Amino acid sequence: MSAHRPCRGVRSVRRQRGQSLIGMMVGLLISLLTIAAMVAVYALMIDVSGNASRSAHRDGQMASGLLTAQIEMQRAGFGVPPDETGVFAILDGGRQVVWRYSLYPDAGEACAGLRIVDDAASTAVPVTPADAGADRRGLYWLPAQPCTSADAPPAWNSTGATAPRRLLSATGFFVQQDRSGNLFADEAGLRSLQNASFQRDGECSLPYAQQAGLLDVSQRVSLKVGSDVVFSACLSNLKATG
Repeated sequence: MSAHRPCRGVRSVRRQRGQSLIGMMVGLLISLLTIAAMVAVYALMIDVSGNASRSAHRDGQMASGLLTAQIEMQRAGFGVPPDETGVFAILDGGRQVVWRYSLYPDAGEACAGLRIVDDAASTAVPVTPADAGADRRGLYWLPAQPCTSADAPPAWNSTGATAPRRLLSATGFFVQQDRSGNLFADEAGLRSLQNASFQRDGECSLPYAQQAGLLDVSQRVSLKVGSDVVFSACLSNLKATG
């Protein structure tokens, strides 16, 4: 008798098995690690873009406000004899600068200025809450008023045409920080008004013969944070001091 053999046309069927618990746990772990990595990358992108947006907002305000300040300061000494006193004054430890100029062709002279307010609740500059909000820090323009000396400037009111106007808001005091709250080494104070002060900064001359017909050597005035210059202006009508 011959042994029983399976038919050649029928293949043996392997035993079917489902997903094991270990395999499911490994897959779940890999999925969780992938999701965690994606969340970390997303959080980092949000942090970087948020800081970049704040920095761009601050730098835009700084550029606009300081450009206006430089233009306004060019009036210092206009129409006033170079040897007169009380033409330009730096007051309150460098936080305020006042200049006098002629109203030519109209009669008389006026004083205008700039003021840095570094205290959120300061009353040094009379402003209405609607203009300053809860945080009064910023760089303010003090509109022209009749005066006889920059050393004894007029009082500015909180309302009307002579009310101080903010050129740069509290954003100008923002200093970039990393995710741990530490200051960035290349940002600390370089583009911030914190501890900034106006200073006489030596002599200067305008380029390309713009000085012709004016003073041979003029006064340079800078806004500084320590030794770092935030901006510098050559005041062509202001005689350099020795």
